[in-house]
Amino acid sequence: MSSTTSAHRTCIVTGGADDCAKSLLEEDRARLVTLKADVTSASDMEGVFATVIEKFGQINVVVNNAGIADHFAPIGDVEKEYLERVLAVNTVAPAMISEMAVRHMLKQDPSGGTILNVASASGAHGFRAGVAYAMSKHVVIGLTKNIAAFYGPKGIRYVAIMPGGMATNIVSPEMMENSHQEGLQLAMKMRGAGGSMCPFPEVAKVVLSLCSDGMQSVNGACVSVDNGWTSF
Repeated sequence: MSSTTSAHRTCIVTGGADDCAKSLLEEDRARLVTLKADVTSASDMEGVFATVIEKFGQINVVVNNAGIADHFAPIGDVEKEYLERVLAVNTVAPAMISEMAVRHMLKQDPSGGTILNVASASGAHGFRAGVAYAMSKHVVIGLTKNIAAFYGPKGIRYVAIMPGGMATNIVSPEMMENSHQEGLQLAMKMRGAGGSMCPFPEVAKVVLSLCSDGMQSVNGACVSVDNGWTSF
């Protein structure tokens, strides 16, 4: 969990606090605050918002980056507890955090801001992952468009990116070994001739661009960042 300021803009990024610290503000750590919080906990996240506002006075950008993958399990084999956990982190948390962001952005002066969801190519396809992950990312796309439609006229932009494969722990040997093997093979088949892995810095640049000034006309957009994977 990170909060940064850039050109007098304050940004909250869930997940990847260490990576954010290294890539965004290596030369000016005074502008960076890292906090440990459970994104599914309302009290934890209210504390994050309160801390950021106390230190920086405003919130201009919120990036819902925290998320967890599934093990490629189909609905007939997914465990109820695991399904609930994936949905809690990947869907309920972004919705709750977005509510907090909207509430603060509407009352600050000047009002407005940008919220960005890290969705997935799985949010537009059937079996690029297991049922839990696919469900969660489809929900994120709906969340993005719904909030964008209502709050865009109020000065709050809401957008999403839909990355393809990235070199997270999902590609680790341990993850592959512990996955539902039939589901994994189907997901790999669906990948087909698609694009290669997307480097983190390139994905980060897209996020920064979408959240920057001069993008006021971009609202409700779900932008593919997948090396052309979903074009095949």
